[in-house]
Amino acid sequence: MGFMERAEKELGDTNVRMLTRQFRMSQHICKLVSDTFYESKLIMSETASLARAPSFAPDSTWLGTGIYWIDYKKAGGRPTHKIDTLALTAEETIQIAVPLRNAQFPTLGQDCFEEKVGNSYANATEVDSIISGLRVFLGQGFFKKGPSSKIVAVICFYRVQTEVLKATMSRTTDLKSLLDSEFLRVQTVDSSQGSEADVVVLSGVRSNASKDVGFLNLSAGRKRACVALSRAKETLIIVGDRATLCSKGLAFRRLWESSGGGGGDEEDVNVHREYNLAVKGSFGEMEQGSGDNSRSDVSVLFSTAAVEVSEEENLDGEFGL
Repeated sequence: MGFMERAEKELGDTNVRMLTRQFRMSQHICKLVSDTFYESKLIMSETASLARAPSFAPDSTWLGTGIYWIDYKKAGGRPTHKIDTLALTAEETIQIAVPLRNAQFPTLGQDCFEEKVGNSYANATEVDSIISGLRVFLGQGFFKKGPSSKIVAVICFYRVQTEVLKATMSRTTDLKSLLDSEFLRVQTVDSSQGSEADVVVLSGVRSNASKDVGFLNLSAGRKRACVALSRAKETLIIVGDRATLCSKGLAFRRLWESSGGGGGDEEDVNVHREYNLAVKGSFGEMEQGSGDNSRSDVSVLFSTAAVEVSEEENLDGEFGL
């Protein structure tokens, strides 16, 4: 329980006042967070709203504000990568995402992209998708000082996912230097608390046939979802398995229920008006402005069986600061 929660419990509701005007998030991100976690009481500062409006830098294209979902299962329906252990020395190893060469992989299936890593989870297909997105951002000039620069935060629900992503990036020639860049942060949800970024890429990690989301289905998970969804100033890009993340009444489900459908049913994929959600199968689709749910108001169209975890488990470990 946090300090404010303890204070509210001690003082009572009549002595606590909610601050309803927020200055960080763009319009649609604010509405999602407000409707999901704050009983629709948050309002957008008019000044901040203007600051989040689309802008175009000379000789460059712009990443549009809003909420986007990378539904990587649309692209092929099967995992494209797996976690592999690489020996650096006789005593030191790292885990990286590598292409899945075989048509079938023993621990993965059509509806299971996650892998158990120790007592945690990682998703190599999501790691590869995020890396492709970082390459798009690199080409857009986000990671160098200038009119196109953006602060990008990649936020993961599991620490192992951040470690696999960093290790995989360290094995590339073009992205290795970004690990020390002032414009990029790769972090867990807990370590992102209190921070903000122009663009947030959120890795959901969990993907399985039983739709098990582990700690996300607990009260502590709801708080982490609130933190994760509210860090972005301009653009929130969710990279995740929609069928898993939109199950069991999680915050993500609201993005699909707004269409008037069944909260995660496939037929709802193209209709997301309330939060202006755009869906793509990959970052490449978004860059080209191809596929369904494209937006016409920006020049580059970016659409933005597991073991249960106890509520006390890993609060200062797996997901710790």
